[in-house]
Amino acid sequence: MAAIPVEYASQRKIRERNKLYYRFNHWPIWIFVFFIAPGPLTFDLFARGFDSRMALWLGLVLAGTAIAGLRGRLPGVEPRPYIVRFTEDRPNPLYRRICYTFAWSEVVTFAVLNVSGLVVAIATGHW
Repeated sequence: MAAIPVEYASQRKIRERNKLYYRFNHWPIWIFVFFIAPGPLTFDLFARGFDSRMALWLGLVLAGTAIAGLRGRLPGVEPRPYIVRFTEDRPNPLYRRICYTFAWSEVVTFAVLNVSGLVVAIATGHW
């Protein structure tokens, strides 16, 4: 009778460091998240296009996220994986809570604004 191979999670090799391209590929996500964070500027971006205020804000966001990324303070840009095993109970550091709060609040805000705009357009008949 053949034995069934068993692999224990504790025996599995886990990477110790995130690869450079993996870390670099997460940076644009956070640039976008923080670039669209200020609502009035984002509204002006869609209404009037890119201007000097947008360029200044984009420069600040690029600099801030680059510094945070180099320090390993952006989710996915950390030098070592934060979550290694899903069975670990680790609290999220402050920088992860801030980043994900910004990201999810923007997702919900844009969805609610789009749906409410559609409802108003349907109710009034004006687009």
